[in-house]
Amino acid sequence: RVNAGIDFNNSTYDRYSAIGISNGGQGIGDARKSMSKSYQFVNENILDYSYINRNHKLNTMAGITYQSYVSDGVGGSAIGFITDIFENNNLSAGSKPNPPTSSYSSSRLISFIGRINYIFSDKYLLTLSGRYDGSSKFGKNNKFAFFPSAALAWRVSKEDFMSQVNWISNLKLRTSIGTSGNQAISPYQTLDKITTNVPIFSTGKTVGFVSSAFSNESLKWETTEQIDIGIDLDLLQDRIGIIADYYKKSTTNLLLQANLPPSSGYTSSIRNVGKIQNQGFEFSVSYRNLTGAIKSESNLNLTINRALVKDLGTDVDGNKIQRVDAPIGGGNWFPLFLGKTPFELYGYVIDGIYQTDDEAIAKEPGSGKKAGDYRFKDVNGDGKINSDDKTIITHMEPKFTFGINEVVSYKGFELSFQIIGSYGNQVVNEFNKYYTALGGKWNVTKKAWDNRWTGPGSKGTFAAASSHVTSYVTFGEPSSLWVEEGSYLKFKDIRLTYNFPQQLLSIIKAKGLSIYVSGANLITITNYPHYDPEASWTSSAVIGWDRGVYPSSKTIMGGVQVTF
Repeated sequence: RVNAGIDFNNSTYDRYSAIGISNGGQGIGDARKSMSKSYQFVNENILDYSYINRNHKLNTMAGITYQSYVSDGVGGSAIGFITDIFENNNLSAGSKPNPPTSSYSSSRLISFIGRINYIFSDKYLLTLSGRYDGSSKFGKNNKFAFFPSAALAWRVSKEDFMSQVNWISNLKLRTSIGTSGNQAISPYQTLDKITTNVPIFSTGKTVGFVSSAFSNESLKWETTEQIDIGIDLDLLQDRIGIIADYYKKSTTNLLLQANLPPSSGYTSSIRNVGKIQNQGFEFSVSYRNLTGAIKSESNLNLTINRALVKDLGTDVDGNKIQRVDAPIGGGNWFPLFLGKTPFELYGYVIDGIYQTDDEAIAKEPGSGKKAGDYRFKDVNGDGKINSDDKTIITHMEPKFTFGINEVVSYKGFELSFQIIGSYGNQVVNEFNKYYTALGGKWNVTKKAWDNRWTGPGSKGTFAAASSHVTSYVTFGEPSSLWVEEGSYLKFKDIRLTYNFPQQLLSIIKAKGLSIYVSGANLITITNYPHYDPEASWTSSAVIGWDRGVYPSSKTIMGGVQVTF
Protein backbone atom coordinates (compact mmCIF):
# COMPACT_ATOMS: atom_id res chain seq x y z
CA ARG A 1 0.00 0.00 0.00
CA VAL A 2 1.07 3.58 -0.66
CA ASN A 3 -0.03 6.56 1.41
CA ALA A 4 0.80 10.21 0.88
CA GLY A 5 -0.37 13.40 2.52
CA ILE A 6 0.42 17.09 2.86
CA ASP A 7 -0.23 19.25 5.91
CA PHE A 8 -0.20 22.94 4.95
CA ASN A 9 -0.35 25.84 7.39
CA ASN A 10 -0.57 29.56 6.65
CA SER A 11 -0.67 32.17 9.42
CA THR A 12 -0.63 35.95 9.75
CA TYR A 13 0.23 38.00 12.82
CA ASP A 14 -1.10 41.57 13.08
CA ARG A 15 -0.58 43.89 16.03
CA TYR A 16 -0.91 47.61 16.61
CA SER A 17 -0.56 49.47 19.92
CA ALA A 18 -2.17 52.88 19.56
CA ILE A 19 -0.51 56.19 20.39
CA GLY A 20 -0.68 56.77 24.14
CA ILE A 21 -0.60 53.08 25.03
CA SER A 22 2.89 52.21 26.21
CA ASN A 23 2.58 48.40 26.14
CA GLY A 24 6.10 48.27 27.52
CA GLY A 25 7.28 50.82 24.92
CA GLN A 26 7.21 54.58 24.44
CA GLY A 27 3.52 55.08 23.68
CA ILE A 28 4.19 56.50 20.20
CA GLY A 29 2.43 53.80 18.21
CA ASP A 30 3.80 50.30 17.67
CA ALA A 31 2.94 48.33 14.50
CA ARG A 32 3.98 44.77 13.71
CA LYS A 33 3.09 42.44 10.87
CA SER A 34 4.37 38.99 9.96
CA MET A 35 3.36 36.12 7.71
CA SER A 36 4.50 32.52 7.76
CA LYS A 37 3.70 29.33 5.95
CA SER A 38 4.78 25.75 6.39
CA TYR A 39 4.06 22.39 4.89
CA GLN A 40 4.86 18.81 5.78
CA PHE A 41 4.86 16.04 3.21
CA VAL A 42 4.57 12.41 4.34
CA ASN A 43 4.89 9.36 2.08
CA GLU A 44 4.58 5.72 3.22
CA ASN A 45 5.28 2.70 1.02
CA ILE A 46 4.43 -0.53 2.84
CA LEU A 47 4.53 -4.15 1.64
CA ASP A 48 2.85 -6.90 3.73
CA TYR A 49 3.07 -10.67 3.40
CA SER A 50 1.23 -13.30 5.49
CA TYR A 51 1.52 -17.09 5.60
CA ILE A 52 -0.66 -19.45 7.67
CA ASN A 53 -0.21 -23.22 7.75
CA ARG A 54 -1.71 -25.18 10.62
CA ASN A 55 0.71 -24.54 13.50
CA HIS A 56 2.56 -21.71 11.80
CA LYS A 57 1.50 -18.09 11.40
CA LEU A 58 3.87 -15.67 9.74
CA ASN A 59 3.40 -12.00 8.96
CA THR A 60 6.10 -9.79 7.51
CA MET A 61 6.21 -6.12 6.67
CA ALA A 62 8.77 -3.96 4.91
CA GLY A 63 8.60 -0.38 3.85
CA ILE A 64 10.11 3.01 3.18
CA THR A 65 8.75 6.23 4.65
CA TYR A 66 9.75 9.78 3.82
CA GLN A 67 8.95 13.08 5.53
CA SER A 68 9.92 16.61 4.62
CA TYR A 69 9.15 19.85 6.42
CA VAL A 70 9.59 23.41 5.14
CA SER A 71 8.76 26.70 6.84
CA ASP A 72 9.09 30.21 5.47
CA GLY A 73 8.30 33.57 7.03
CA VAL A 74 8.70 37.35 6.71
CA GLY A 75 7.96 40.19 9.10
CA GLY A 76 8.33 43.87 9.76
CA SER A 77 7.70 46.43 12.49
CA ALA A 78 7.90 50.14 13.16
CA ILE A 79 7.22 52.69 15.90
CA GLY A 80 6.68 56.44 15.94
CA PHE A 81 3.37 57.16 14.23
CA ILE A 82 1.60 60.53 14.06
CA THR A 83 -1.79 58.92 13.51
CA ASP A 84 -3.51 55.63 14.29
CA ILE A 85 -5.46 55.59 11.06
CA PHE A 86 -3.17 53.12 9.25
CA GLU A 87 -2.75 50.79 12.21
CA ASN A 88 -0.23 48.17 10.98
CA ASN A 89 -1.11 48.46 7.30
CA ASN A 90 1.51 51.10 6.46
CA LEU A 91 4.76 50.39 8.31
CA SER A 92 6.58 53.06 6.29
CA ALA A 93 4.49 55.69 8.09
CA GLY A 94 6.46 55.01 11.27
CA SER A 95 9.38 57.33 11.94
CA LYS A 96 11.48 54.51 13.40
CA PRO A 97 11.14 51.40 11.24
CA ASN A 98 12.99 48.27 12.29
CA PRO A 99 14.90 46.16 9.76
CA PRO A 100 12.64 43.60 8.07
CA THR A 101 13.08 39.97 9.07
CA SER A 102 12.79 36.73 7.14
CA SER A 103 13.33 33.08 7.93
CA TYR A 104 13.50 29.73 6.20
CA SER A 105 14.14 26.21 7.42
CA SER A 106 13.73 22.69 6.10
CA SER A 107 14.37 19.16 7.28
CA ARG A 108 13.98 15.65 5.90
CA LEU A 109 13.63 12.20 7.41
CA ILE A 110 13.78 8.88 5.57
CA SER A 111 13.19 5.51 7.21
CA PHE A 112 13.63 1.92 6.07
CA ILE A 113 11.45 -0.29 8.26
CA GLY A 114 10.81 -4.00 8.64
CA ARG A 115 8.97 -6.39 10.96
CA ILE A 116 8.50 -10.16 11.31
CA ASN A 117 5.76 -11.71 13.47
CA TYR A 118 5.85 -15.47 13.96
CA ILE A 119 3.48 -17.63 16.04
CA PHE A 120 3.97 -21.36 16.54
CA SER A 121 1.08 -23.51 17.79
CA ASP A 122 -0.60 -20.39 19.15
CA LYS A 123 1.77 -20.72 22.14
CA TYR A 124 5.10 -19.20 21.18
CA LEU A 125 5.22 -15.69 19.79
CA LEU A 126 8.24 -13.93 18.31
CA THR A 127 8.49 -10.41 16.91
CA LEU A 128 11.59 -8.97 15.27
CA SER A 129 11.65 -5.43 13.95
CA GLY A 130 14.10 -2.79 12.91
CA ARG A 131 14.30 0.61 11.36
CA TYR A 132 17.13 2.47 9.69
CA ASP A 133 16.45 6.18 10.07
CA GLY A 134 18.23 9.05 8.38
CA SER A 135 17.76 12.68 9.41
CA SER A 136 19.08 15.82 7.74
CA LYS A 137 19.47 17.41 11.19
CA PHE A 138 22.66 15.52 12.06
CA GLY A 139 26.26 15.60 10.84
CA LYS A 140 27.25 13.91 7.59
CA ASN A 141 28.72 10.90 9.42
CA ASN A 142 25.82 10.56 11.87
CA LYS A 143 22.70 11.10 9.79
CA PHE A 144 21.71 7.41 9.83
CA ALA A 145 21.21 5.05 12.76
CA PHE A 146 19.76 1.54 13.11
CA PHE A 147 17.18 0.80 15.82
CA PRO A 148 16.36 -2.92 16.29
CA SER A 149 13.91 -4.57 18.68
CA ALA A 150 12.77 -8.06 19.61
CA ALA A 151 9.87 -9.47 21.65
CA LEU A 152 9.16 -12.98 22.87
CA ALA A 153 6.00 -14.33 24.51
CA TRP A 154 4.85 -17.71 25.82
CA ARG A 155 1.17 -18.59 26.29
CA VAL A 156 1.63 -20.95 29.20
CA SER A 157 -2.12 -21.56 29.44
CA LYS A 158 -2.04 -23.31 26.04
CA GLU A 159 0.33 -26.01 27.27
CA ASP A 160 -1.03 -29.51 27.94
CA PHE A 161 -0.03 -29.43 31.60
CA MET A 162 -2.40 -26.45 32.10
CA SER A 163 -5.45 -28.16 30.61
CA GLN A 164 -6.88 -29.14 34.00
CA VAL A 165 -6.33 -25.72 35.59
CA ASN A 166 -9.78 -24.40 34.79
CA TRP A 167 -9.63 -21.27 36.93
CA ILE A 168 -6.85 -19.81 34.75
CA SER A 169 -8.28 -18.63 31.43
CA ASN A 170 -5.08 -17.12 30.08
CA LEU A 171 -1.48 -16.95 31.25
CA LYS A 172 1.13 -15.30 29.07
CA LEU A 173 4.72 -14.39 29.90
CA ARG A 174 6.35 -11.61 27.87
CA THR A 175 9.74 -10.00 27.44
CA SER A 176 11.12 -7.50 24.97
CA ILE A 177 14.14 -5.38 24.25
CA GLY A 178 14.41 -2.57 21.76
CA THR A 179 15.91 0.75 20.80
CA SER A 180 14.41 3.95 19.43
CA GLY A 181 15.81 7.28 18.30
CA ASN A 182 15.00 10.93 18.86
CA GLN A 183 15.83 13.78 16.47
CA ALA A 184 13.65 16.48 18.08
CA ILE A 185 15.96 19.45 17.52
CA SER A 186 15.82 22.39 15.16
CA PRO A 187 17.53 22.09 11.77
CA TYR A 188 21.07 23.36 11.13
CA GLN A 189 22.40 22.68 14.64
CA THR A 190 25.48 21.01 13.12
CA LEU A 191 26.47 24.10 11.12
CA ASP A 192 28.29 27.32 11.92
CA LYS A 193 25.70 30.04 12.41
CA ILE A 194 25.91 33.73 11.69
CA THR A 195 23.45 36.48 12.50
CA THR A 196 23.10 39.95 11.05
CA ASN A 197 24.47 42.93 12.91
CA VAL A 198 23.86 46.58 12.01
CA PRO A 199 26.63 48.79 13.45
CA ILE A 200 26.34 52.55 13.05
CA PHE A 201 29.34 54.47 11.69
CA SER A 202 29.74 58.14 10.86
CA THR A 203 28.54 57.40 7.35
CA GLY A 204 25.41 55.63 8.57
CA LYS A 205 24.29 52.05 9.18
CA THR A 206 26.25 49.13 7.78
CA VAL A 207 24.98 45.57 7.57
CA GLY A 208 27.41 42.95 8.81
CA PHE A 209 27.48 39.42 10.14
CA VAL A 210 28.71 37.94 13.40
CA SER A 211 29.19 34.33 14.45
CA SER A 212 26.45 33.13 16.82
CA ALA A 213 27.15 29.39 17.09
CA PHE A 214 29.89 27.03 16.03
CA SER A 215 29.45 23.84 14.07
CA ASN A 216 29.03 20.47 15.76
CA GLU A 217 29.41 17.77 13.13
CA SER A 218 29.52 15.10 15.85
CA LEU A 219 25.86 15.66 16.77
CA LYS A 220 23.97 12.36 16.49
CA TRP A 221 20.73 10.57 17.34
CA GLU A 222 19.56 10.46 20.94
CA THR A 223 19.03 6.75 21.62
CA THR A 224 16.74 4.97 24.08
CA GLU A 225 17.07 1.28 24.93
CA GLN A 226 14.19 -0.34 26.81
CA ILE A 227 13.79 -3.76 28.41
CA ASP A 228 10.35 -5.05 29.45
CA ILE A 229 9.28 -8.12 31.41
CA GLY A 230 5.56 -8.73 31.83
CA ILE A 231 2.75 -11.13 32.58
CA ASP A 232 -0.88 -11.32 31.41
CA LEU A 233 -3.22 -13.33 33.62
CA ASP A 234 -6.97 -13.90 33.22
CA LEU A 235 -8.90 -15.84 35.87
CA LEU A 236 -12.37 -17.35 36.33
CA GLN A 237 -13.46 -17.33 32.68
CA ASP A 238 -11.95 -13.89 32.10
CA ARG A 239 -13.78 -12.26 35.00
CA ILE A 240 -10.53 -11.09 36.57
CA GLY A 241 -7.64 -9.78 34.51
CA ILE A 242 -4.18 -8.84 35.72
CA ILE A 243 -1.41 -7.21 33.68
CA ALA A 244 1.95 -6.45 35.28
CA ASP A 245 5.11 -5.04 33.70
CA TYR A 246 8.57 -4.07 34.82
CA TYR A 247 10.58 -1.83 32.51
CA LYS A 248 14.01 -0.30 32.43
CA LYS A 249 14.71 2.46 29.94
CA SER A 250 18.10 4.05 29.35
CA THR A 251 18.46 7.16 27.18
CA THR A 252 21.95 8.04 26.01
CA ASN A 253 23.41 10.90 23.97
CA LEU A 254 20.71 13.25 25.22
CA LEU A 255 20.11 16.19 22.89
CA LEU A 256 20.37 19.15 25.26
CA GLN A 257 21.08 22.85 24.99
CA ALA A 258 24.11 22.81 27.27
CA ASN A 259 26.13 25.77 28.55
CA LEU A 260 29.65 26.34 27.25
CA PRO A 261 32.63 27.82 29.09
CA PRO A 262 33.03 31.60 28.60
CA SER A 263 36.41 31.00 26.95
CA SER A 264 34.60 29.48 23.96
CA GLY A 265 33.04 32.81 23.07
CA TYR A 266 29.55 31.26 23.00
CA THR A 267 26.93 30.79 25.70
CA SER A 268 25.49 27.39 24.77
CA SER A 269 25.01 24.83 22.03
CA ILE A 270 23.07 21.64 21.33
CA ARG A 271 25.19 18.70 22.45
CA ASN A 272 24.88 14.96 23.08
CA VAL A 273 25.13 14.81 26.86
CA GLY A 274 25.06 11.90 29.30
CA LYS A 275 22.61 9.18 30.20
CA ILE A 276 19.24 9.14 31.99
CA GLN A 277 17.66 5.94 33.28
CA ASN A 278 13.96 5.38 33.91
CA GLN A 279 12.67 2.23 35.54
CA GLY A 280 9.38 1.30 37.07
CA PHE A 281 6.29 -0.85 37.26
CA GLU A 282 2.95 -0.75 35.49
CA PHE A 283 0.11 -2.71 37.05
CA SER A 284 -3.47 -3.15 35.94
CA VAL A 285 -6.31 -5.21 37.40
CA SER A 286 -9.78 -5.54 35.89
CA TYR A 287 -13.05 -7.17 36.87
CA ARG A 288 -15.88 -8.13 34.51
CA ASN A 289 -19.38 -9.11 35.54
CA LEU A 290 -21.39 -9.58 32.36
CA THR A 291 -24.20 -11.72 33.78
CA GLY A 292 -27.33 -10.70 35.64
CA ALA A 293 -29.38 -7.53 35.49
CA ILE A 294 -26.50 -5.28 36.56
CA LYS A 295 -23.40 -5.66 34.40
CA SER A 296 -20.09 -3.98 35.11
CA GLU A 297 -16.52 -3.70 33.88
CA SER A 298 -13.93 -2.15 36.19
CA ASN A 299 -10.25 -1.39 35.67
CA LEU A 300 -7.61 0.05 37.98
CA ASN A 301 -4.13 0.90 36.73
CA LEU A 302 -1.08 2.09 38.64
CA THR A 303 2.30 3.34 37.40
CA ILE A 304 5.47 3.90 39.41
CA ASN A 305 8.48 5.46 37.67
CA ARG A 306 11.87 6.53 38.98
CA ALA A 307 14.27 8.56 36.85
CA LEU A 308 17.96 9.06 37.55
CA VAL A 309 20.86 10.83 35.87
CA LYS A 310 23.43 8.06 35.45
CA ASP A 311 26.18 9.80 33.52
CA LEU A 312 27.14 13.29 32.35
CA GLY A 313 30.43 12.45 30.67
CA THR A 314 33.94 13.44 31.73
CA ASP A 315 35.90 16.68 31.68
CA VAL A 316 39.27 17.29 30.00
CA ASP A 317 41.02 15.76 33.01
CA GLY A 318 38.98 12.57 32.87
CA ASN A 319 36.89 13.40 35.95
CA LYS A 320 33.18 12.66 35.99
CA ILE A 321 31.12 15.76 35.33
CA GLN A 322 28.78 16.34 38.28
CA ARG A 323 26.51 18.95 36.72
CA VAL A 324 25.41 20.10 33.28
CA ASP A 325 23.62 23.42 32.94
CA ALA A 326 20.77 23.28 30.46
CA PRO A 327 19.38 26.78 29.85
CA ILE A 328 15.68 25.94 30.04
CA GLY A 329 13.34 28.80 30.97
CA GLY A 330 14.79 32.14 32.00
CA GLY A 331 18.18 30.66 32.82
CA ASN A 332 19.78 27.54 34.23
CA TRP A 333 16.65 26.65 36.15
CA PHE A 334 16.68 22.88 35.55
CA PRO A 335 20.30 21.67 35.48
CA LEU A 336 21.18 17.98 35.45
CA PHE A 337 23.02 16.59 38.50
CA LEU A 338 24.78 13.25 38.49
CA GLY A 339 22.88 10.76 40.65
CA LYS A 340 19.77 12.96 40.97
CA THR A 341 16.32 13.04 39.40
CA PRO A 342 16.57 14.95 36.10
CA PHE A 343 15.01 18.33 35.43
CA GLU A 344 14.18 19.48 38.97
CA LEU A 345 13.96 23.20 39.78
CA TYR A 346 17.22 24.63 41.14
CA GLY A 347 17.09 27.79 43.24
CA TYR A 348 16.86 29.37 46.67
CA VAL A 349 14.85 28.23 49.68
CA ILE A 350 12.91 31.11 51.23
CA ASP A 351 13.62 31.21 54.97
CA GLY A 352 11.40 34.06 56.12
CA ILE A 353 11.46 37.85 55.80
CA TYR A 354 14.19 40.27 56.90
CA GLN A 355 12.79 42.18 59.87
CA THR A 356 15.40 44.99 59.91
CA ASP A 357 17.76 46.65 57.45
CA ASP A 358 20.73 45.68 59.62
CA GLU A 359 19.80 42.01 59.39
CA ALA A 360 19.57 42.19 55.59
CA ILE A 361 22.92 44.01 55.27
CA ALA A 362 24.66 41.54 57.58
CA LYS A 363 23.42 38.50 55.66
CA GLU A 364 23.65 39.87 52.12
CA PRO A 365 26.05 42.82 52.04
CA GLY A 366 25.97 44.75 48.81
CA SER A 367 22.75 43.16 47.61
CA GLY A 368 20.58 46.19 48.30
CA LYS A 369 18.14 44.14 50.31
CA LYS A 370 16.37 45.67 53.26
CA ALA A 371 13.63 45.00 55.79
CA GLY A 372 10.61 43.35 54.20
CA ASP A 373 12.58 41.45 51.56
CA TYR A 374 12.81 37.68 51.37
CA ARG A 375 15.56 35.96 53.34
CA PHE A 376 17.12 32.93 51.69
CA LYS A 377 18.29 29.87 53.57
CA ASP A 378 22.02 29.51 54.18
CA VAL A 379 22.13 26.01 52.72
CA ASN A 380 25.90 25.48 52.92
CA GLY A 381 26.17 27.04 56.39
CA ASP A 382 29.00 29.47 55.61
CA GLY A 383 27.15 32.45 57.11
CA LYS A 384 26.70 34.15 53.71
CA ILE A 385 23.91 34.13 51.16
CA ASN A 386 25.09 33.73 47.57
CA SER A 387 24.74 31.42 44.57
CA ASP A 388 26.43 28.62 46.54
CA ASP A 389 23.20 28.35 48.55
CA LYS A 390 21.11 27.25 45.59
CA THR A 391 19.78 23.73 45.83
CA ILE A 392 17.21 21.39 44.29
CA ILE A 393 13.86 22.67 45.59
CA THR A 394 11.29 20.41 43.94
CA HIS A 395 10.20 16.82 43.62
CA MET A 396 8.29 16.92 40.34
CA GLU A 397 8.25 13.18 39.70
CA PRO A 398 5.09 11.59 41.20
CA LYS A 399 5.40 8.77 43.69
CA PHE A 400 2.76 7.11 41.51
CA THR A 401 0.04 7.85 38.98
CA PHE A 402 -3.23 5.97 38.68
CA GLY A 403 -6.41 5.61 36.68
CA ILE A 404 -9.85 4.11 37.24
CA ASN A 405 -12.21 3.14 34.42
CA GLU A 406 -15.74 1.93 35.13
CA VAL A 407 -18.73 0.90 33.00
CA VAL A 408 -22.01 -0.10 34.70
CA SER A 409 -25.18 -1.01 32.81
CA TYR A 410 -28.71 -1.81 33.96
CA LYS A 411 -31.41 -2.57 31.42
CA GLY A 412 -31.16 0.32 28.94
CA PHE A 413 -28.99 2.57 31.10
CA GLU A 414 -25.20 2.70 30.93
CA LEU A 415 -22.91 4.79 33.13
CA SER A 416 -19.20 5.09 32.34
CA PHE A 417 -16.50 7.25 33.88
CA GLN A 418 -12.74 7.68 33.98
CA ILE A 419 -10.73 8.97 36.95
CA ILE A 420 -7.05 9.83 36.74
CA GLY A 421 -4.67 11.04 39.40
CA SER A 422 -1.14 11.71 40.54
CA TYR A 423 0.33 11.57 44.04
CA GLY A 424 3.49 12.91 45.64
CA ASN A 425 4.59 15.39 42.98
CA GLN A 426 5.14 19.13 42.98
CA VAL A 427 4.46 21.71 40.28
CA VAL A 428 6.56 24.74 39.38
CA ASN A 429 3.97 27.53 39.32
CA GLU A 430 5.84 30.27 37.49
CA PHE A 431 2.81 32.55 37.83
CA ASN A 432 3.82 33.13 41.44
CA LYS A 433 6.62 35.41 40.30
CA TYR A 434 3.92 37.75 38.99
CA TYR A 435 1.03 37.18 41.36
CA THR A 436 3.04 37.66 44.55
CA ALA A 437 5.27 40.58 43.44
CA LEU A 438 3.85 43.48 45.47
CA GLY A 439 5.24 46.42 43.57
CA GLY A 440 5.13 45.68 39.88
CA LYS A 441 2.58 46.28 37.16
CA TRP A 442 0.84 42.94 37.70
CA ASN A 443 -2.20 42.14 39.72
CA VAL A 444 -1.54 40.09 42.86
CA THR A 445 -3.44 37.42 44.73
CA LYS A 446 -5.49 38.30 47.78
CA LYS A 447 -3.44 35.77 49.73
CA ALA A 448 -0.18 37.58 48.91
CA TRP A 449 -1.67 40.97 49.80
CA ASP A 450 -3.30 39.89 53.03
CA ASN A 451 -0.16 38.05 54.17
CA ARG A 452 2.46 40.62 53.16
CA TRP A 453 5.11 41.90 55.55
CA THR A 454 3.96 45.21 57.06
CA GLY A 455 6.70 46.07 59.58
CA PRO A 456 9.18 44.71 62.14
CA GLY A 457 7.64 41.78 63.97
CA SER A 458 5.09 41.23 61.21
CA LYS A 459 4.05 37.62 60.69
CA GLY A 460 3.54 38.09 56.95
CA THR A 461 5.00 35.36 54.76
CA PHE A 462 5.17 37.45 51.57
CA ALA A 463 7.60 40.30 50.93
CA ALA A 464 6.55 43.87 51.66
CA ALA A 465 4.90 46.05 49.04
CA SER A 466 7.87 47.91 47.57
CA SER A 467 9.13 49.57 44.42
CA HIS A 468 12.85 48.88 44.85
CA VAL A 469 14.26 46.26 42.54
CA THR A 470 15.55 43.85 45.18
CA SER A 471 11.97 43.11 46.21
CA TYR A 472 11.61 41.26 42.90
CA VAL A 473 13.82 38.35 43.88
CA THR A 474 11.31 35.98 42.34
CA PHE A 475 12.07 37.44 38.92
CA GLY A 476 15.81 37.12 39.03
CA GLU A 477 16.06 33.65 40.51
CA PRO A 478 13.70 30.71 41.07
CA SER A 479 12.84 30.09 44.69
CA SER A 480 10.66 27.84 46.80
CA LEU A 481 7.94 30.49 46.41
CA TRP A 482 7.27 28.98 42.99
CA VAL A 483 6.78 25.44 44.29
CA GLU A 484 3.26 24.09 44.83
CA GLU A 485 1.88 20.68 45.76
CA GLY A 486 0.67 19.01 42.57
CA SER A 487 -1.14 15.85 43.68
CA TYR A 488 -4.63 15.58 42.23
CA LEU A 489 -7.61 13.36 41.49
CA LYS A 490 -9.63 14.29 38.42
CA PHE A 491 -12.90 13.00 37.00
CA LYS A 492 -11.64 13.05 33.42
CA ASP A 493 -14.78 11.79 31.68
CA ILE A 494 -18.27 10.74 32.71
CA ARG A 495 -21.14 9.66 30.45
CA LEU A 496 -24.71 8.49 31.04
CA THR A 497 -26.46 6.78 28.13
CA TYR A 498 -29.94 5.36 27.65
CA ASN A 499 -30.42 2.81 24.86
CA PHE A 500 -34.03 2.52 23.74
CA PRO A 501 -35.58 -0.99 23.65
CA GLN A 502 -35.90 -3.11 20.53
CA GLN A 503 -39.68 -2.72 20.45
CA LEU A 504 -39.35 1.00 19.75
CA LEU A 505 -36.59 0.47 17.20
CA SER A 506 -38.79 -1.80 15.11
CA ILE A 507 -41.45 0.91 14.96
CA ILE A 508 -39.08 3.61 13.69
CA LYS A 509 -37.15 1.16 11.47
CA ALA A 510 -33.83 1.84 13.20
CA LYS A 511 -31.02 -0.48 14.30
CA GLY A 512 -30.13 1.63 17.31
CA LEU A 513 -31.33 4.70 19.22
CA SER A 514 -29.76 6.24 22.30
CA ILE A 515 -29.57 9.55 24.14
CA TYR A 516 -26.64 10.60 26.27
CA VAL A 517 -25.18 13.34 28.42
CA SER A 518 -21.45 13.55 29.08
CA GLY A 519 -18.95 15.73 30.87
CA ALA A 520 -15.18 16.18 30.82
CA ASN A 521 -12.88 17.54 33.55
CA LEU A 522 -15.87 18.44 35.73
CA ILE A 523 -14.28 17.76 39.12
CA THR A 524 -10.64 18.09 40.20
CA ILE A 525 -9.63 17.46 43.81
CA THR A 526 -6.27 19.11 44.50
CA ASN A 527 -4.41 21.60 46.68
CA TYR A 528 -2.83 23.20 43.62
CA PRO A 529 -4.09 26.82 43.61
CA HIS A 530 -3.71 27.60 39.92
CA TYR A 531 -5.88 26.47 37.01
CA ASP A 532 -4.80 22.90 36.33
CA PRO A 533 -2.31 20.60 38.12
CA GLU A 534 -1.94 18.62 34.87
CA ALA A 535 -0.53 21.67 33.10
CA SER A 536 2.94 21.24 31.67
CA TRP A 537 4.86 23.29 29.15
CA THR A 538 4.88 20.99 26.13
CA SER A 539 7.93 22.54 24.46
CA SER A 540 10.18 21.51 27.34
CA ALA A 541 11.65 18.28 28.68
CA VAL A 542 10.40 19.36 32.10
CA ILE A 543 7.16 17.71 33.26
CA GLY A 544 5.10 19.72 35.75
CA TRP A 545 6.11 23.23 34.76
CA ASP A 546 3.15 25.61 34.63
CA ARG A 547 4.04 28.74 32.74
CA GLY A 548 0.72 29.57 31.17
CA VAL A 549 -0.38 26.38 29.44
CA TYR A 550 -4.08 26.59 28.60
CA PRO A 551 -5.93 24.52 31.22
CA SER A 552 -8.16 21.54 30.47
CA SER A 553 -11.63 22.74 29.51
CA LYS A 554 -14.70 21.69 31.46
CA THR A 555 -17.35 20.56 29.00
CA ILE A 556 -20.89 19.23 29.21
CA MET A 557 -22.48 17.67 26.14
CA GLY A 558 -25.69 15.91 25.26
CA GLY A 559 -26.91 14.22 22.14
CA VAL A 560 -28.93 11.62 20.30
CA GLN A 561 -27.45 8.75 18.29
CA VAL A 562 -29.54 6.96 15.66
CA THR A 563 -28.33 4.02 13.57
CA PHE A 564 -30.31 2.88 10.50
